[in-house]
Amino acid sequence: MTPRERWQLGVAVLTAFVGPPERRVTDITSVVGDHDPREVLFGVLAVARDLLALLRVESGLDATEVLQALAEQKASEDD
Repeated sequence: MTPRERWQLGVAVLTAFVGPPERRVTDITSVVGDHDPREVLFGVLAVARDLLALLRVESGLDATEVLQALAEQKASEDD
């Protein structure tokens, strides 16, 4: 699988994940199909890397600060 194909698979998985919760498992399973789980993981990570880069540009924060802000936001939601 090429890096572009992995990235496209990652986008497809994340798109299925943000879809309706009741369809999440079915949609992700159908997207992943018979792909090697490592390919799926690296595809999702490639998309996450690109999203992090976009957030860095938009926020002016470095990657560590973006991840820290995300962790703090999630912690406050869970309280």
